[in-house]
Amino acid sequence: MKHEQLDLFGELGFAKQSTNQLQRFGKLKFSIGSTGYDSPFNWAVKDLIPALGFGVIYGPSGSLKSFLAIDLCCSIASGKSWLGKTTTSGPVVYVAAEGQLGVSRRIKAWELANETTADNVFVLPQNMFISERNAQDELIEAIQEIEAFTQQKVQLVVIDTLSRCFIGDENTSRDMTSFIQGCDRVKAETQSGVLCIHHCGRDESKGARGSSALRAACDYEFQTKRNGKTKLLKFVNTKQKEGEEAPDLELEFDTVELGLTCEDNKPITSLARLKEPTIKNTMEAEPDHPILKILGETFGGRAKRVDLRQAIYPTDSKPTAAQRKSLSRSIAKLQESGRISVEQESPSRASDKDIISLAH
Repeated sequence: MKHEQLDLFGELGFAKQSTNQLQRFGKLKFSIGSTGYDSPFNWAVKDLIPALGFGVIYGPSGSLKSFLAIDLCCSIASGKSWLGKTTTSGPVVYVAAEGQLGVSRRIKAWELANETTADNVFVLPQNMFISERNAQDELIEAIQEIEAFTQQKVQLVVIDTLSRCFIGDENTSRDMTSFIQGCDRVKAETQSGVLCIHHCGRDESKGARGSSALRAACDYEFQTKRNGKTKLLKFVNTKQKEGEEAPDLELEFDTVELGLTCEDNKPITSLARLKEPTIKNTMEAEPDHPILKILGETFGGRAKRVDLRQAIYPTDSKPTAAQRKSLSRSIAKLQESGRISVEQESPSRASDKDIISLAH
């Protein structure tokens, strides 16, 4: 495979540095020291989706993640706020690799619920093998022509789903890296963000399915967790490279009639989000938090961080990076709520030797 060098000074959302801020050495241009630290950072959705970021929304099948992605796309395309955050308005390209009809009906439901149109959402009803050069070229050319047609900058490219646009084995870093590099080229050539809709594995706690190279490459990552068969879902920010992770949100979708009937004369419906999100209070929702229970029943109210982690994830293999981060977030939330205290070995970072105790 021929490796291509991409100019990613505009990566994520930083405005490209002017040429007088860069100094050439050989054939390469460098910034020096903290030069450019004050460059503005741009968001497609403030504090959630970087303008030029690469990210993933993942969850099990049926977790409403595609409905949520449509909600996001229509909000950006129409300039409406999303989950209470401002958006940068502009066209969105939606690669509907799992079928166009369902996507069109979801967009229509959003339009009816929001009493506006989403004419700036451009749906591609086919898959695109992003690791292949010709697919990248076709997508880049289409985006450029959409921009010429609308006279607006395409803000986001959504790939739904990753698996339908993937060649090879998701579990190998080589094939996953090839896919990521394809997304990087589309992102660099178009200066548009790329978002992939993806599935989790059998064990949801281990994160998105496939090679860990995907999460490592993400600038942001979100997980969807549906509450049984209800229309409620929990939206969890599991990674945010350029800022603090957002609090967990609870979102609710409602059934919307599309003004059509089927052959049985029954209304054709879809789902749309009508209500504002609510911040999920983990402590209220889980009065018997597993950390509190293990601290009390197993350790008598006091344990080292490493021992607590091993008790929560009692397997022969080491906890994944996602599990370690989830545990750290839970400990921080419990500490903030006054349910536990943490005696840190180091004042600047968490340590396996930290002592975690139940509050009295």
